Amino acid sequence: MAVEAMRHAITKPLPLDEIAARSNMSIRQLHRRFETEFGVAPGRFYTALRLQKGQSLLVNTRYPIAKIAFACGYSSASYFTQAYRSFFGVTPNEERARLPAGKV
Repeated sequence: MAVEAMRHAITKPLPLDEIAARSNMSIRQLHRRFETEFGVAPGRFYTALRLQKGQSLLVNTRYPIAKIAFACGYSSASYFTQAYRSFFGVTPNEERARLPAGKV
């Protein structure tokens, strides 16, 4: 239930306490469950979902970085770029540059 709520709220991320409430558990239970089932905190899991969505948009569309950032719930292209680099080790522009010619 929590993962589904996260997947449906990529563009406008929900606070973790709201995700916990929608899943009929406390925030503490949510953290324990994510640590047990996925080995990461729920916030990190949510960030990964959002950034993987961003990666998919980067490699499969020609959308500008700013549009992708907003589609993934980031308030600016700069903030998205920082998060993307931290998670994947490359910037969104570097990710696109690695694509084979004609891919996008």
